[in-house]
Amino acid sequence: MTNATTLICAHRGASAQLPDNSLAAFEAAIAVGADMIEADVRLHGDTLVLSHDPPAAAATPVTLDDLVRLAAGRIALDLELKEAGYEQRVLDAVDPRPAGLILTSFLPDVLARLRELDPDITTGLLIGPHDHGRDLRERATACGAQLLCPHVSQVTDALRSTAASSGPLVVWTVNEPRVLTDMLRDPAVGRVITDVPSVALAIRDLGLSGQPSART
Repeated sequence: MTNATTLICAHRGASAQLPDNSLAAFEAAIAVGADMIEADVRLHGDTLVLSHDPPAAAATPVTLDDLVRLAAGRIALDLELKEAGYEQRVLDAVDPRPAGLILTSFLPDVLARLRELDPDITTGLLIGPHDHGRDLRERATACGAQLLCPHVSQVTDALRSTAASSGPLVVWTVNEPRVLTDMLRDPAVGRVITDVPSVALAIRDLGLSGQPSART
């Protein structure tokens, strides 16, 4: 049985089928019924844009403002800050705060700065597949992050055991159906970030109803 409360977050939109961080990918994620959209935020010139890697000088990526407008009243947002220095500008772009908003980063100083600027904002510390060291929960707590966002390879029994007291995990990037099923059944996992939101939603719906999902 899958968990009805586990949210499906579309990684850069429905990025398995459409260019990531594109308006088309974001619209597709909304169309299939994803609970959230994850997007990468960078500063390009003087504009906050959505791009995993630094965009080329002549590129015209989707802007953060574009996504905020598209998502308003339709879907929650998970915004990853890729760099330091524009924390206030991101907060200004999501003012008033949309329901369900979380801001994440691999950079603890960025998360600490966000909480300093807005103590009520929900933040999450991203943990990569090769990111080892001292206790991961302690690292999140040290920068004020309420959520821990590990790569799926980091989801161990030891980490799961902390979820009851410290909050559910936000796990990325989960695409293989068997692993998606495991994560959606796991009570320690609160959100699953995936390139294939339609697959994740079908698995969640099937687990809840015992019948195949109508989504395609």
